[in-house]
Amino acid sequence: MAIEFNTIQKEGLSVQIANAIRNAILEGRLAGEERLPSEADLAERFGVSRSTVREALKRLAAQNLIRSERGSSGGAFVNRMTWAEAQDNLMTTTRLLIGMNDIPLEDAIEARFALEAAALPLAAEKTHRRPAGRTCTRNFPAEKP
Repeated sequence: MAIEFNTIQKEGLSVQIANAIRNAILEGRLAGEERLPSEADLAERFGVSRSTVREALKRLAAQNLIRSERGSSGGAFVNRMTWAEAQDNLMTTTRLLIGMNDIPLEDAIEARFALEAAALPLAAEKTHRRPAGRTCTRNFPAEKP
């Protein structure tokens, strides 16, 4: 009996490097505004060429996780994301996931309820810690009965 195997897709080196740097940012090992090591340094650490590192950095820049600055004090820096940028990125990603993957509306609503339930304790804690007289600056739509 012949066994059929699916083709194995290998991640490219630049994808692996981008993922490693992204994970360092997400885990807090690289902070906002922190300068990344030079391309040459990263190439040596990962055992790859500078062009592979450059491709990884382009991926991260396209995701708005880092930015490049020129000059003697330049280099690649971790971006500090604002709440507005995070919200915009989340909305865009959500729309793409739903639109491109044919996710039923019911599943999207269920996911929203799960996120809201998870965020509720944090919101309550922040409200509890808010100084007297200070109100929330966001306008939330009223719920329909």
